[in-house]
Amino acid sequence: ELTEQEYLTILERASSSKQNNNNNNNDDDNDDDKYSFKYVENESVFYEFSFNIYDIINMVPAKLCIDVDVSYKFLNNSIHLGANRSSINSLGDLRKLLKQITHKKYKSTIKIVGMMGYEAHVAGLCDENPNQIFIMNYLIKKFKKLSIKDIKVQRESYFDVITKEFGIKLDYFNGGGSGSINSSSDDNVLTEIAVGSGLLQSRLFDYYEENKHEAAFCFALQITRKPQITYKNNKIHSGIITCQSGGFAKASGSANMATTLDPSFFLPSSILCSTLPDEGFGEVQTPLTFKIRDDLDENDFIPSLSIGDPIFFRSTKAGEISEHFKEYYIVEQHQDDILTIKGTINTYRGLNQKFY
Repeated sequence: ELTEQEYLTILERASSSKQNNNNNNNDDDNDDDKYSFKYVENESVFYEFSFNIYDIINMVPAKLCIDVDVSYKFLNNSIHLGANRSSINSLGDLRKLLKQITHKKYKSTIKIVGMMGYEAHVAGLCDENPNQIFIMNYLIKKFKKLSIKDIKVQRESYFDVITKEFGIKLDYFNGGGSGSINSSSDDNVLTEIAVGSGLLQSRLFDYYEENKHEAAFCFALQITRKPQITYKNNKIHSGIITCQSGGFAKASGSANMATTLDPSFFLPSSILCSTLPDEGFGEVQTPLTFKIRDDLDENDFIPSLSIGDPIFFRSTKAGEISEHFKEYYIVEQHQDDILTIKGTINTYRGLNQKFY
């Protein structure tokens, strides 16, 4: 990391050296133009590199996207409802940053190309959650409607500062999320809307008033043990089965949404299934209570629930699954819960893009 004086000295040396080389018509490397830097802490060298001064002069400017805070704030910003992810909390913060970035010292090395304003307090907040009391869902809906208007004003103000006051042309302005597709579509300053888990309609997005899409993916755990099985009329009826693994599917989120963040049972549809009260989805195993549905007739398919059989679940979010598996199986569902595999596509881990 260079101090301001070191930076200016390098630029002066570079300009002078380049002029001398042009006058002398000499293409040979000049040792005076080579610089070495090392970072030392407690007499140990952590990194060391050297470069020619023209590497600085001719470098391509770093492209920068500025993440601005569009949380709902009131009482002179003392109360903040939304994501804690950006230090740009006001128009004043943005102006201060832009003055620094557009200073002549940095103008050739940094190019602002985009902005992002993510409304987590709308996109990530369920408003039809069956695991919370009705009044909470009602209040959240009211809060989200109020916030959507405020978000639009904030984004527009940020956009005006960067484009009108500082004359910067943006390539993109990113916003939105799976839970706010509709409201973000009405925001004229946005050029793109970020949709992640919503593309696959993971379980969380069943609990949004404005999101009425169909489930598009699930994951399977194999039965490895059957500690307790009850039979009725010589047919399997109820009991406890234990599946291998499952803890990887737990989604991130607030503690008061713990039940919502667990995966939910999906298939086979002929059984009722849930985790045990004192043991949920675990790293090693996931025990499940099950019961064959009472409303089935003789023609309905009843699974044998044998060792090795899959039990299918829907995860709350989609990212956790794509971080642990390399492929999605594309399947077609037929009657009697029979799934036919039609092909595979890579997850981002399958594309060697595991980020964390």
